[in-house]
Amino acid sequence: MKKHLWWVAIVALGLALVGQYYYRYSVVSREMIVQVAYPEVASFREVTNRANNVVQAEVISIAAGPDNVTQLDPKSSEPNHESRLPTQLITVRVQSTEKGNAAAGQELVIHRTGGTLQLPAAPARGSIQGANRPETIPPPAGAKPGPDSPAPAIPPARVPDPNAPAPVAAQVLNPEGDPPYTVGERVFLALEERPGSPGVQQPVHPAGRYRVQANGVLQAVFDDQVSQSVAGRQVADAARAARGELEIPTRPNVQRRVGTGEPGMPTTGSHSHTEALSPVLFIWLGVATIAFGLVLGLLSVIPSRRRIR
Repeated sequence: MKKHLWWVAIVALGLALVGQYYYRYSVVSREMIVQVAYPEVASFREVTNRANNVVQAEVISIAAGPDNVTQLDPKSSEPNHESRLPTQLITVRVQSTEKGNAAAGQELVIHRTGGTLQLPAAPARGSIQGANRPETIPPPAGAKPGPDSPAPAIPPARVPDPNAPAPVAAQVLNPEGDPPYTVGERVFLALEERPGSPGVQQPVHPAGRYRVQANGVLQAVFDDQVSQSVAGRQVADAARAARGELEIPTRPNVQRRVGTGEPGMPTTGSHSHTEALSPVLFIWLGVATIAFGLVLGLLSVIPSRRRIR
C-alpha cells in the first residue's frame, strides 16, 4: 500500500505552490525593492578616503525622516503631481573611531532612503455628504400581527457608509544597497556629511556599510566588487585598512551588478525572482498539480482488471 502513496507528494507540491503564491502576493508584495544605480568605486581604500568618519557603532534607534519629494509633470496622475520616497534617521552610538573626530560613546544620525510609504490619507469622517438610511421601527414587545396588519417592511439593501473613512494603504520601499537597519546590530560605516542636512551623515557608498556579526566577521549589504571583497573579513582588518595600515585588495572575479540611470537614483520596478510570473498562472499551476495528484491517487486505489484467458 505504501508504494501507492507517492501521489501524496504531488498534492503536497501543489499546496506548496498555492501557499507560496499567497505569501508572495499577499505579504511580500507589500515590500518593493527599488533598484538603484550607484557610481562605481575601485577599492575599499577609495571608499575610506572619501569618508569623513569611519566608525564601528551600534544602532540604538530608528525614526521616520522627511520624505524625498520630486515634482512631476502637472499632467501626471500621481497625487499632487509629485513622487515621494520615505526616509529614515538612524541613530548609532560610536564604539570606536578608525578615521575622523567622532568620540567613543558619541551618537551620530545616519540618513537612509527607504521605509514605509503612506499613500494619500483618507478623507475625514463626515466630510463626504450622504443620505441617512431609514430605520425600521420594530413592533411593540408581545404584539402579534393581525390579518389587517401591513406587510413587514423590507430592510433596505446594505450599502457602504459614505461617511466612513476610506482605507489607507502603506507600502515598504527598500533600495538595493541600503537595506533596513536593526536596533541593536553592530555596524561598520564609512560616512560623509549629507548635503543640505547639517548634523546628518550617510554612507559614502554601499561598499562603506557592513554588518558586524557576533564573531567579528563583516557582512556586506551590497553585491558589488568592493563589498564582496571586504565581506567575510574580520572587522579588525577593515579598521586597519581605514587607518592606512592594511590594503584590502579588490577581487577581480566577483560578479558585478549592472545598473542604469543616474548615480544613486532609484529606477522603476521591483526586484524579485517571482516578479515575472503571472499571478493567475501561478495559482492555476498549483491547483492543476493538486488535481493531478488526486487523480493519480484515485487511480492507484482502484483495482485493475485482469484479462481472463
